[in-house]
Amino acid sequence: MRYTTAEKLAFAKMHVDENVPIHEIGRKYEFAVSTLKYCCNLYRRYGEAGFRRGEKARTYTREEKLKAIAEIIGGGPFEPSGSA
Repeated sequence: MRYTTAEKLAFAKMHVDENVPIHEIGRKYEFAVSTLKYCCNLYRRYGEAGFRRGEKARTYTREEKLKAIAEIIGGGPFEPSGSA
């Protein structure tokens, strides 16, 4: 079963803040103990901020990729062949 980020945070809070044993949470919610330990460490280190989603990876257009490659290889800006 997959759990949401909010549920994982709630499980970590149960253990860290309310001292509910890890194995009890794992058994009750059918949640892997190793994952719960990871979530608890994340919560201890970063608090709730550790469970926020980061920004998505940036996507680049074909032209942006070609420009970057040309600048690295040729040392100068890329000029598309169709723009002249």
